[in-house]
Order: sequence, then C-alpha cells, then structure tokens
Amino acid sequence: MESPIANSSRAAVWEWTQVALLALNLGWTTLCLGGYRPETLIVTLPLTALLLAVHLASRWGEVPRVHPAGWWLLPFLAYAAANVAWITPERWLGWRDWLGWAQMIAVFWVVLNGVRSRPARVVLFGVLGLLGVVAVLLACYQRFVNPSWLMLGRTQAAQFLGRASGPFGIPNSLAAWLLLVLPAAAAMTVERGARAEQRIIGGFLVLVFALGLILTVSRGAWLAAAVVAVLWPFWAGRGRWLRRLGYSGVAFAGVSVIGGALWLAMPTARERLHQMRQ
Repeated sequence: MESPIANSSRAAVWEWTQVALLALNLGWTTLCLGGYRPETLIVTLPLTALLLAVHLASRWGEVPRVHPAGWWLLPFLAYAAANVAWITPERWLGWRDWLGWAQMIAVFWVVLNGVRSRPARVVLFGVLGLLGVVAVLLACYQRFVNPSWLMLGRTQAAQFLGRASGPFGIPNSLAAWLLLVLPAAAAMTVERGARAEQRIIGGFLVLVFALGLILTVSRGAWLAAAVVAVLWPFWAGRGRWLRRLGYSGVAFAGVSVIGGALWLAMPTARERLHQMRQ
C-alpha cells in the first residue's frame, strides 16, 4: 500500500499535468481566431481528448468526487445531439457546433473536478489573465495601428473595421471572452482579506479588460456588463437592503457617466448605439 505522501505526490503530478494541458489548449485556441478554423481544430481536438483521458486516468481505482455542477450541462448536450439528428438541415455544421459544445463541457468538467489545489488554480487563472492582457494588446494594435490585421495572416472583414477583435476574428467574440474573465478579476480585487498585491494585480486586470471591452464596441456586451455592474452590489452585497440599494445607485451613476463619455468620444460607439435604439 502506498504511503499518504506518495499518494499526495502522485495526485499532484496528475493535477499539474492537467493544468499544463489546459494552459496549452487555452493559449492555442485563444490566439488562433478562437479555435474555429479547421487547421486549429486539428490541434484543439487531440489536446481536449488527451486532457479528458489524463483526468480519467488520475481517478482510476478510486471513487471520484464529482461536483454536482458537472452534470448540469449534459442535458443540453443530449438536446443538441437530438436537434442535429432530427432538425438541423445541415448536419455536418450542426455536428461541428455540437463538438465545440462537447469540448467546452469537457474542459469545464476537468477544471471543476480535477484542478483542486490553490496553487494549481492560481497558475491557471494566471494563464487566463496573461491571455487577456495579450488579447487587449492585440486589440490596441488592431484599433490604433493596423485596423485590417488579424491573426494567422488573415484580413479583417470590412464590416468590423473600426472595432477591435484582438486574437479573434469577430469583435463580439473578444467581448464575450472578456466578459468571462472581467468578473473574476473584479472579485479578485474586492475579495475580503485579500493581500495588497492581489488587489493591485486584480485592479490592473480589471482596467485592462475594461479597455478591451470598450475597443470591441460590442453593444450586447456593454449592456450585459452595465446590468451586472448595477445589480451585483444589491444582490451580492451585504448589509441592509437600503445600503445595498445605495451601492447599486452609485454603480448606476458610474455606468451612466461612462456611457455618456463613450457617446461623446467615440463616433463608432455613437453610431452603433443609435442603431440599437432604432
């Protein structure tokens, strides 16, 4: 029988192997137009399959602890498969979308159940933060230096000129990606008991991600971020409801000021917001 120290060392090796595969897959997918093109999928699919295989191998011979949230997306996967089999007119395109969702669920499952230690989670979040900073730097280059530039030697479509997509081909894709990491960076900044360096890093990431979100000129993403910023202090805050309502009021005023500044300073934003109002 293995000693507890040997078991712990073995578990750590498996966990860090999963973190390495996740980091490699996240970097490859994010920096290659979102991983949608066939030449990118050729690498992404084996990496995801290897990640899932390593995760299952790490649980071999033991009763795995599975987080309940790991099961929540499986009914959707079954529904999507039924939709492709009986409704979708172009089945090859439907199965391609289904494969993307299956990869998403596999990655979610592995992170939820396979990355448990704090150091591994910190490293994985650090990878996400670094990718976010790189994505915003690429968005700045695209917006202020070469508007037609895209990753993999491609050229930006005319309809997206004046808006930044960073490492993605579509500005809304970058906006959606930033909406996933921006709340995590904000939570990192305001976490109770956080050390000063954590707040500084988190605040820096919030500012960088917010800049990237502005450069995308994505109306839906802006609206989603504004709604969350206003409602979050009330629903997630502590204290009496009047106090939380006051915080939401302050957030609403801040969102209004930012929205007004964007309306005045960015003609592209003004045009798109006017189209949405119509």
